[in-house]
Amino acid sequence: GFIALQLETELLRWIRKDLELPIHLGAQDIGKLRGWSETFALNEVDDQILLEKIQANLAKLRLQ
Repeated sequence: GFIALQLETELLRWIRKDLELPIHLGAQDIGKLRGWSETFALNEVDDQILLEKIQANLAKLRLQ
């Protein structure tokens, strides 16, 4: 669970701070589900770049 949490934290930090992407959905859009603050528009990030970022961060976390 630690690696998954760290990976999510690193990716969201990259998405919000480096890419400056806003939250895409609000609490009203998701209803009872939580996690709306972690949403972003997929068309704002190239799939290949996102995948490469995930892989790079995951590799880094596995070395720790």
